[in-house]
Amino acid sequence: MNYDDLFAKAMANFLHREIIEDAHSKYNISQEDMEQMNRKAVNRAKLLTEIMIDTKKLDAFTILYSLAVINEWDDPVETDDVIGIRNTIDRTANTGKIF
Repeated sequence: MNYDDLFAKAMANFLHREIIEDAHSKYNISQEDMEQMNRKAVNRAKLLTEIMIDTKKLDAFTILYSLAVINEWDDPVETDDVIGIRNTIDRTANTGKIF
């Protein structure tokens, strides 16, 4: 597996899977539907990794995908889970230790 594929899986897990697992339990989403949603998330995350290295494509992506939600979604906030994740990533990046 190459690094871009690995990164896409990590990003999909971070942005999608941990969140959708709550819906899976709460709304009884089938395992087959979960697998389809996870595949779609990984595929989109892979595309996003390609977009991120090209400034023009990143600008186009930001404009196109923010238009749909710009006035509907709240701005991001620094929640306890985000702080915890950031601290874990910082620690791992600085020490090389996972735990």
